[in-house]
Amino acid sequence: MVIRPCTADDYDNVCKLLSENGVIPPKEMSDLAGICLVAEKDKEIQGCIWALTGQSTQAYVGYFATNYRTDSLKANRVGMELVKHLETVLRLYGIKRYFFGTVNKEFKEMAIKYGAVEAYKNPYILWKEV
Repeated sequence: MVIRPCTADDYDNVCKLLSENGVIPPKEMSDLAGICLVAEKDKEIQGCIWALTGQSTQAYVGYFATNYRTDSLKANRVGMELVKHLETVLRLYGIKRYFFGTVNKEFKEMAIKYGAVEAYKNPYILWKEV
């Protein structure tokens, strides 16, 4: 599996992946401005993650999904890899904290266990100082 920046050629597949996972997709490619990464294996998009960045030292993460809906272990592994890669890129951009929400209890528990994120007061919000 390769994690790489999302390109315009990925847009339709990313939107399909998001829709299939109950995530409202962006209206157009420009809505993915910021940092958008995809996980690709055998020329197929396996997951995606996006971060809105700007002049702040904080980022908001969204458009996060994997295509392993029936295999939660694979989904969580792909998700963790995407979060790790995104965090590396965020550091390079000078981001010091990011927030995102998830309703996937297994991913949340795994991400907290392995130190990828911390739980916030809201049970659906995760965050991390980078």
